[in-house]
Amino acid sequence: MLGIAFVFAPAYLAGGQYGGYGDNARLVQSMRVAFIDYSSSGSATLPDSLETVVEYWARYHVAKAVISALALLVLCSACRRLWASYQGTSYQGRRADGRGRTVAYVVAGLAASLGTISAAALLMANIQGAIAPLSSAVSLLPAQRDSSLAAAVDAVRHGIATPGASPVTDHLVADFARYHVVVAVLSAVFAALLGVLAVRLWRGHRPGLNGVGALSYSTRSATATAQPR
Repeated sequence: MLGIAFVFAPAYLAGGQYGGYGDNARLVQSMRVAFIDYSSSGSATLPDSLETVVEYWARYHVAKAVISALALLVLCSACRRLWASYQGTSYQGRRADGRGRTVAYVVAGLAASLGTISAAALLMANIQGAIAPLSSAVSLLPAQRDSSLAAAVDAVRHGIATPGASPVTDHLVADFARYHVVVAVLSAVFAALLGVLAVRLWRGHRPGLNGVGALSYSTRSATATAQPR
């Protein structure tokens, strides 16, 4: 259900004024016209036409980010349940269940893990788009450029080649910088969370914490109690 919602719901949750899934012609055309207007405005302030597209695009990514976060929570819970179920079954129990059950654990674990990684990647990408929607919206520009759009793109390129000459280009460059800072920060946070998870799993597998370690500790305690004083 969340996968279907991720594909079909964001356009309507964002307002729906540019059509739904598979129908982005109005959005692309609106972005094209707005970008051409902006490139020739000579001001870093977004014109109303571009502001409307950017605000819609931000809401669109917020909706996708929320759905991705819900999917990530569900998949993390599934991974945790699978791991707890696997740990709760002894080695003898797994042998008694047969190879088929072990294979089922492996397949389910791989599917849940891949789904979790995908959901995390989608969450990061959509947070990035929500925080820097202008840079993200630039990707909506059509690949086939007419003379007006080509001139607008050339003007931006000229501004990049001569920093400070164009307020429009300077604003775009600053927004793209924020766009990449966001993904760097999110990647660092995600890597840190993975590190914490890896440490917790490692601690859970230390000999002193497994059944053998517990049995050894209990045996030593019982021996010490039985010794005469």
